[in-house]
Amino acid sequence: MDYDGANQRYLTNGKNLVLTPRFSPASDKILYLAYLNKQKPHVYMRDLKTNKESLVGNFPGMSFAPRFSPNGNKAIMSIAQKGATHIFEIDLSTRATRQLTTGSRVINTSPSYSPDGNKIVFNSDRSGSRQLYIMNVDGSNVERISFGGGAYAAPSWSPRGDYIAFTKITRSEGFTIGVIKLDAVAEENNERIITSGYLVEGPCWASNGRVIMFAKGWAPRGQAAGRSRIYSIDLTGYNEREITTPQDASDPECEVIANEKEYLEICRNLLRQGQYKEAIENCNLAIKDKPDFAEAYYAKGVILGALGKIQEGIEAYDLAIEYKPDYAEAHYNKGVTLYKLGKLQEATKSFDLAIKYKPNLAEAHYNKAIKYKPNHFEAFSNRGLALGNLGRYQEALESLDQAIKHKPDYAEAYCNKSFVFKKLGKIEKSKEAYRLAVKYKPDLAKIYPNNSL
Repeated sequence: MDYDGANQRYLTNGKNLVLTPRFSPASDKILYLAYLNKQKPHVYMRDLKTNKESLVGNFPGMSFAPRFSPNGNKAIMSIAQKGATHIFEIDLSTRATRQLTTGSRVINTSPSYSPDGNKIVFNSDRSGSRQLYIMNVDGSNVERISFGGGAYAAPSWSPRGDYIAFTKITRSEGFTIGVIKLDAVAEENNERIITSGYLVEGPCWASNGRVIMFAKGWAPRGQAAGRSRIYSIDLTGYNEREITTPQDASDPECEVIANEKEYLEICRNLLRQGQYKEAIENCNLAIKDKPDFAEAYYAKGVILGALGKIQEGIEAYDLAIEYKPDYAEAHYNKGVTLYKLGKLQEATKSFDLAIKYKPNLAEAHYNKAIKYKPNHFEAFSNRGLALGNLGRYQEALESLDQAIKHKPDYAEAYCNKSFVFKKLGKIEKSKEAYRLAVKYKPDLAKIYPNNSL
């Protein structure tokens, strides 16, 4: 099926129990575990183009289907033998296997390749509790990457190589799904839980590396037996939603490509969390998919401003405006940025355009800022300028007086007051406000010589 649940079709007839399907890198084949005629499980490969099925092998002690290697030539799996569970790699052309982990009375399971095929993540109880480990593809250089309480399971490596998703089970929180950022493995609290719930498990990544799909259990009212549904959630822990299926569903395997709107939504969520670097990466992905995506350029401008890259932020707003000339928010934010740079004439032009396309936009922004910070002198001053541009001169002067009350030497407020008085035809008062503005900020005389507001 598609990532949103559309275009569903059955690959098997439902007569036998089939578990844990895994896509090949080209998405043209799947590996899965099947219990035919109630016998021991066998691993099969199905060609999705021809719908033909072939037997890979009978592996007693296997509970999950193998996962393909990134080049599609091999697969990895775990098999229980002689009181221990170990990880094996199988060559899909020769069916030859080799054991990668060692030890007695230990459980090593749920392996997943890194995107480059050089490493494997898996869970193991070798330390006493089920934790996550990484090793080289030949089984060497084993490194522990999780250190929390509870039991970790079902690790899945992001296609971008930067995160590992996992299921975690603790007494206090029950079932949860989280992620570990690989460049922060050595840090304390290196994991982040993104969702929790009854029997949430089996995370898999969309191909963009920013959306995770998983199964979640539920029990109908009055019934003790649990059932299961498929859900998706983005990396930030936002936008969790059910993927509708005609019957119960579990063990999702993903081949989902996000579109530009999904990249933008992820960007906005990351921005809210202050993760600017990753936010801008997702903005760029949205723009790559849709080069004229004005909203993505606008979001990029906001992020660049937060990073202190002022000129680049203005350029991003300009591109947003180029593709959407009546984009009031982009004009407004550009105006705010220019205002902070002291480019008051250019800022005023941007504010005028913002007001032209959405008359109450600037006032609404400043009212919100003042609500949460009543002594926000800059917001009062900018609100006064916005009201002046709207022709609401008395309200503008009252707002500017509030700015001056909270910061008596705030030159920009006097400058804006001079502008409003000039609009009212009160030239002497305009000159006096201008004189005070220059007193507190002499550079304004160069920007507006002879009160040329």
